[in-house]
Amino acid sequence: MARWTYLFADLRTNVIIDELPLTSVRMTKVLNGSGQLQAKVNLGDQVLSARNVYDLTRPVRRVVYALRDARPWWGGIIWASDYDSDTSTLDIGCADFWSYFDHRKVLEVLAALPLATSYVAGLSKIYTQQDQNVIARALVTLAQSHTAGNIGIVVDGAVSGILLDKTYEGFNLHDTGEALRELANLPEGPDIVFDVSGPDTNGRPIRILRTGTPQLGQQGIAHRWDLGGNMLSYKWLSGGGPMATRVFMEGDGTDRGTKIAVAENASFYANGWPLLDTDDVNPDITDDAKLLTEGQSLLDTVKLPQVTVELTIKSDMAPPLGDFSVGDAGRMVVPAGDLFFTAGVDLPVRVLSTTVTVKDNGEEQTKLTCQSVQEIV
Repeated sequence: MARWTYLFADLRTNVIIDELPLTSVRMTKVLNGSGQLQAKVNLGDQVLSARNVYDLTRPVRRVVYALRDARPWWGGIIWASDYDSDTSTLDIGCADFWSYFDHRKVLEVLAALPLATSYVAGLSKIYTQQDQNVIARALVTLAQSHTAGNIGIVVDGAVSGILLDKTYEGFNLHDTGEALRELANLPEGPDIVFDVSGPDTNGRPIRILRTGTPQLGQQGIAHRWDLGGNMLSYKWLSGGGPMATRVFMEGDGTDRGTKIAVAENASFYANGWPLLDTDDVNPDITDDAKLLTEGQSLLDTVKLPQVTVELTIKSDMAPPLGDFSVGDAGRMVVPAGDLFFTAGVDLPVRVLSTTVTVKDNGEEQTKLTCQSVQEIV
């Protein structure tokens, strides 16, 4: 059975302050979003009688690190700390380091106060023909360049080869976290994850930003989860609502002068799929070729029924927890004779999130949310 420990650190300095026993722990890692941690602290525990639990769990000031067998697995900021004296129980709610940048604006370092009321609106941060990964890192670096804004995120050097023009106007007061999501949500946008590694030479977990090229994922063969082996059970969640075989992309213009590009994938019809329409609007596009490209990109993202697979796995069997990450490729293998897949299935999947629940007796329950990357015919 793995041993979980929970370290509490200062957000700005990353100095480890103390360790606390947590109960009812539930942690998630998410691709292109902010993972969460919820847990309880029982202040009736005699072990805590000499601890300053109030100071250790101050929202925004403190960070929680979850270490599995001394290896950092999750890290993030305490945003909620709710104590009930009737039960002597403290509930903490945390989010990973992406959440910090949801509280920061895309702005150059400001001049000394007081500022003219026109000052901020006149600022611009412009990136011209920059790799989208470079822009993502630059947004984080810019936020950390402000006084008291450096929380020690170490950025990687991955590039995607996809160049973008991006402008962030001061009058929009764009949130840095949202700017990162917008990059990740582009049709060929980079995967973005805030994670932890280490520990460093001081015994402290390292806060890192990882970007994909454009996707994140392991090198070499895909991980494998077999029902009846290292997979305990699965859930198959599918829906056809978002599917489309033809898209209408609306650009610049009004009424009969509106530019509308059409993209279609007729190859589905031979396999029995019906015609399904969808549309989107981008009034800033005036160029016909670009409008058609945008329409084709939209079609590429909605062309199949959306399938999500939830796998409950054994954390201590290969691949063990800590040896795979969100963004990794895997295989879901179900043997013949299954009640749902009677002929069995060997399906390529991609890990979108990992949720770990640590029971109070130390047992783990690990669930993976995966995306099917191939249609089952």
